[in-house]
Formats: sequence, C-alpha cells, structure tokens
Amino acid sequence: MARVQLSMLTRLLALAAVVAPSLAHADVTFAKGGPTGAAVGLAEGALGEAQQAMAVCWRAPTTGPVRVKLAVAAGGEVTAQAVTKGAAAQCAAGILAVWTIPGGPWKGEVDIGSGAAAAPALSQQIQTQLVAASAPIKACQDRAPGKAGLVAIKMRIAPDGTIGDVAVQSKLGDAVATCVTRAVAAIKLRPTGAAGAVNYQLALNFAGGPSQGPSSSPPGDGGGGGGDVAEAPPTVDGTRDRGEILAAIRGLRAGIATCVGKTAIKGKRLTVRFTIRPDGTVKNIVIKESSGEAKLDGCVTRGLGALKLGAASDETKIGLPLAF
Repeated sequence: MARVQLSMLTRLLALAAVVAPSLAHADVTFAKGGPTGAAVGLAEGALGEAQQAMAVCWRAPTTGPVRVKLAVAAGGEVTAQAVTKGAAAQCAAGILAVWTIPGGPWKGEVDIGSGAAAAPALSQQIQTQLVAASAPIKACQDRAPGKAGLVAIKMRIAPDGTIGDVAVQSKLGDAVATCVTRAVAAIKLRPTGAAGAVNYQLALNFAGGPSQGPSSSPPGDGGGGGGDVAEAPPTVDGTRDRGEILAAIRGLRAGIATCVGKTAIKGKRLTVRFTIRPDGTVKNIVIKESSGEAKLDGCVTRGLGALKLGAASDETKIGLPLAF
C-alpha cells in the first residue's frame, strides 16, 4: 500500500518569534518575481532552510528584512546578489549562492527576515507533536487516492498551542487542500512557551493510493539503545529506502568517535537535517539542535558531507536526531 510520509522539511519558516506585520506568514517572502504553481512551496521550503543557516548574518543589529536578488537554474543552482546594503544582506546572499533551490528556472527578489529563530528545542517539540497527531492529515489522501505529490503547509502557532492561519499549497486538488487545512487547524499543541505566535511550515509527501494510519517503524529504525548512533527514526522525504540511510549513518559512528573522542561525546545529543542528492552525495547540512560541543557538531557535519550513497531518482530530505 502506498504510504504518506510526514516530514518537517521546512521547519524553517518555522519559528520566528513575533513577526512583523509585513512578514505575517513567513520569514522569507517573495518581493518580486519568483516561481509559480507547485514550485512555490518547494522554493519556499528551501529558502526557509537557507534562512536557518543565516543566524551568523544577524550578529550585528539589523533593521527590517534584507532583500536578495536571485536567479535559480532548472537544476536548482543559485546566483544571488544583495539588493539591500550592508553586511547582513551580503552574508545572506553568500549563503544562498551555495544553496540549492528546487522548482527552477525562475528569477526574482526575496525579503529575508532578520528576527531571531526560536530555540531548536521548540522546533523539535512541535515536530514530535505534529507527527503524533498526523493521522487525520494523512487520511486526506483518501480525497485524491490516485494523485501523488507534495503538500506544503504553513501555519501560525499561538503561545497556547492553538494553530491558525493555515495555508495549504499543492497540485492534488481543492478537496485535499481543504481536508488538510481543517485537519491541521483542529490540532491543539502544548503551550509553546514563546512570547508570541510562531510560524511553522511542514510538507507532506502524498504517494497516492489509500491512506494509512500512523505507520510503525520497521525493525532497525530505532536507535539510542545498544549504542546506536540514531536517537530516533529519521524523517525521510523522498524515495530512498530508510534502511540504506540508517546503514550509512551507523557507518559514521567510528569516524565521529575518532574525530571527537569517545569520552567527549558520551551522552551528547543533537539534531541535524540534510539533503541527499540523486547521485548519493549530501548537501544543505544544517544543525537544528546543537550538542553544545562545537567540535562534535563540526565532526558530524563533515562526516555527513563526506557520505556517498547509491543513486536514486530524486532528492531525499532527512531529519535526524542523534545520540551518543
């Protein structure tokens, strides 16, 4: 049976603290031009991920968003030029220039919010709760059982955990969009502890066929116990087999232990996200929740960057909690 995989691809628009009115739904918005149709959600997700890597750009006080001019090729390669003056805009453009944005070709300008992101722990907390409550969302596959594709969902989460301002974009039809909107809006999360509402974005990959209830992880998907490097099953959005990914991750263990030292990493945890290209190489590695040890974070990043898996038909995005 086809399976709907829930993943928090683009948690990144995610979690801006109180957002200015002009950026009511996201920290990254199209100011001019941009992609069209179903490509909008894909591009917004990638831009949101890139925005999370821009924390270093906001070290100096920055007033309002910065604007960057982009030209995205068909393969996702990016040419970026700062429109706003100042170091922050130059820094943001530099990060985008080495990013990959699907949905091309297109040209345009984007405004990137400079507000500080909420703590990564809050992002993980929201992800966990949404996964646990995802059955009604997955059931929306029944509204279009013969269709497959990405459903991009934006939402705004109030401090009390109420979800509002749900916006759904997909090519699966209005029936699915309406169903997903209602299902997400009906979810009540635990209070966030944030000072104001936070934005969050996720993506669902509907594979076609009848929906299923919450799926159980196949043997070997777990971790943590027995010295495994994976603390929990990775979130996988793409066609790659999860077993292949877990095997590759386990293969990193010896290298990471050598890089850091076994004693230094004992009991440490972190969460990382990355994308596996069709050719099996890894890109867009982002530490979502730091271990608190810069050396360990660096060793994990370098280890993932050196991974080489087998070829696949598409890109696969991975969310991975790690424990040592």
